[in-house]
Amino acid sequence: MLAWIRTDLSDRFGISSESRVKNFCDFNVYKNLMTQIWIDDADEFESERDRVSTALMIQLLFFSAGRIGALAPTGWYPDVFLAFSLLFLEEDCLLDCPTSIFAAIALADEALQDISSWQQLRLQKLDPGEDLREFAIKPEFIERLFLVRKGGRPISCQDFWKRLMDLSTRAGYLDYVRPFDIRRGTSNTLQIHCDTSSMLQTIGHAASTSGAPTYQKHYQPEFCKVDIKGLVLRGRQDGNYTVAPLMRNHRLKCWADA
Repeated sequence: MLAWIRTDLSDRFGISSESRVKNFCDFNVYKNLMTQIWIDDADEFESERDRVSTALMIQLLFFSAGRIGALAPTGWYPDVFLAFSLLFLEEDCLLDCPTSIFAAIALADEALQDISSWQQLRLQKLDPGEDLREFAIKPEFIERLFLVRKGGRPISCQDFWKRLMDLSTRAGYLDYVRPFDIRRGTSNTLQIHCDTSSMLQTIGHAASTSGAPTYQKHYQPEFCKVDIKGLVLRGRQDGNYTVAPLMRNHRLKCWADA
């Protein structure tokens, strides 16, 4: 049987047991994909929302080292998706800022309670002593998914996988980019700049597979204390990066609900 697997089966179906180098995506791949999607792909998507949503999903994967299944529903987890109630950090460059894309989608859907235009949003300024401001979402939008296609159908993992494959091929990559290539690349960046404990905690890995459920339930933080976006874009964490306002605001909400 083993001889048949190694000879006839291999010859007939092109199957090989040889190991291959796993691909990973770094800053250069990120910039190439962003250039392709914003500059060269004006007419490649069915709708502008598809293009914007694809860019946002790529950024979230690069800036979180997360799994695509945490962003879009899969066959196994159809109810797991991003909702309007989530908040993202700001970046000086508009094209590298997930917040700007999220805001564009929210404004297009008229999901913000007190803001209806980009001009109104740009006029918002933090008051003296204010280090965080939340914008109210209309109640009917709070738990509604926003990564949807034109017409309202959710963007599935399969949809994004196909988009990323086509996008990377148009960008010139002979071996197309897969979602896990992005996670692997960002994880490699974290490994260079962070200690092992911080890296495992950030990307959601336990020290052992058997302890993963306990780790995720009791130890995995709700807010990332590592500036992954700074590491990916600039090779360093920003000096003023802090999640203290987010954590404090979250605690106040929990106390109010209790």
